[in-house]
Amino acid sequence: MQGIAFWVELRAAGLTPLAFVADFVNASLRFRLDSELSAQFFPSWSVWRWDQVLYVPLALFLHSRSLISGRFLFGIYSWAILLASARFTRLPLIGLAVITFVAWIVLYAPTRRSRVVLGTSLAALGLFVFFVTQTALVERHAWLKISPGESLVAYIGASPLAYETLLQGAYLREPGVLYSVEPVNYLLFKLGLLRVYPGLTRPYADMPFVTNVYTFLDTFTLDAGIPGALIGAGAIAAFVGFVYNLPSVPVAAGVM
Repeated sequence: MQGIAFWVELRAAGLTPLAFVADFVNASLRFRLDSELSAQFFPSWSVWRWDQVLYVPLALFLHSRSLISGRFLFGIYSWAILLASARFTRLPLIGLAVITFVAWIVLYAPTRRSRVVLGTSLAALGLFVFFVTQTALVERHAWLKISPGESLVAYIGASPLAYETLLQGAYLREPGVLYSVEPVNYLLFKLGLLRVYPGLTRPYADMPFVTNVYTFLDTFTLDAGIPGALIGAGAIAAFVGFVYNLPSVPVAAGVM
């Protein structure tokens, strides 16, 4: 289904699989820009972009029980990396790395040293991919008139400053909406049940170019100010901690 969704969006962007593979970088960049519009016409297909959250843990589970070979697992990962890279945005790749790391810890019960080595390796690889793709992205957006170094600075220090502009009331929020339910709105939009909603990505500050607040705290702040940010962050942390620790009980007991 993830592959079908990818093919549908390729066709909506006016690309073919062969042309896409032949010029991967430029085609991926165009695909990313055009698919922002194509997703509005095929929102239900976009749900399947994230199928890797299902089949990657399942593949690791089968491999840990010797039900599939290492070659088959390699093929699944090649497929997942290809489709994640085709978005030409780092989020799907980061998601794939996090899913792999967590599932590997739960299913294979590695030693502490092994966890540190793999975690460090994934972080180093992620930073390398980030610098390379960000440089390529800026060079192909000549109209931005910024250097790759200036673009990288935005990911290091611009987000807190942009969040400060929100605290100062500089952001014009849309009246009558709750930003904290953005995940629900996003799902309804992808299912085609909602046409318009205040999106998660919102420009806040010029540094010297428009940047975004890369944090979920903005949604709670927009709805309930600083108290909302504190309470919302605590609630999210408690919920994530509870869900993350769920698999540890059956694994420790030898049930899985």
